[in-house]
Amino acid sequence: MFYVNHLKMGPKVGKMCLILWKNADIMIVSIRFWATFCEKRVRGK
Repeated sequence: MFYVNHLKMGPKVGKMCLILWKNADIMIVSIRFWATFCEKRVRGK
Protein backbone atom coordinates (compact mmCIF):
# COMPACT_ATOMS: atom_id res chain seq x y z
CA MET A 1 0.00 0.00 0.00
CA PHE A 2 2.81 2.42 0.92
CA TYR A 3 4.51 2.02 -2.47
CA VAL A 4 1.21 2.34 -4.36
CA ASN A 5 0.48 5.66 -2.62
CA HIS A 6 3.87 6.97 -3.74
CA LEU A 7 3.14 5.94 -7.34
CA LYS A 8 -0.15 7.88 -7.21
CA MET A 9 1.68 11.00 -5.99
CA GLY A 10 3.68 11.16 -9.20
CA PRO A 11 6.57 9.65 -11.17
CA LYS A 12 9.07 12.19 -9.77
CA VAL A 13 8.42 11.03 -6.20
CA GLY A 14 8.69 7.41 -7.32
CA LYS A 15 12.05 8.08 -8.98
CA MET A 16 13.31 9.85 -5.85
CA CYS A 17 12.24 6.90 -3.70
CA LEU A 18 13.98 4.43 -6.03
CA ILE A 19 17.21 6.47 -5.93
CA LEU A 20 17.01 6.67 -2.12
CA TRP A 21 16.44 2.91 -1.87
CA LYS A 22 19.38 2.18 -4.20
CA ASN A 23 21.67 4.50 -2.22
CA ALA A 24 20.50 2.92 1.04
CA ASP A 25 21.33 -0.57 -0.32
CA ILE A 26 24.81 0.58 -1.40
CA MET A 27 25.43 2.22 1.99
CA ILE A 28 24.32 -0.88 3.91
CA VAL A 29 26.56 -3.13 1.79
CA SER A 30 29.57 -0.83 2.16
CA ILE A 31 29.02 -0.49 5.93
CA ARG A 32 28.79 -4.29 6.31
CA PHE A 33 31.92 -4.72 4.19
CA TRP A 34 33.96 -2.22 6.21
CA ALA A 35 32.63 -3.58 9.52
CA THR A 36 33.71 -7.14 8.64
CA PHE A 37 37.00 -5.90 7.17
CA CYS A 38 37.88 -3.88 10.29
CA GLU A 39 36.80 -6.73 12.56
CA LYS A 40 39.13 -9.14 10.72
CA ARG A 41 41.99 -6.65 10.96
CA VAL A 42 41.46 -6.16 14.71
CA ARG A 43 41.07 -9.87 15.51
CA GLY A 44 43.82 -11.10 13.17
CA LYS A 45 46.21 -8.15 13.75
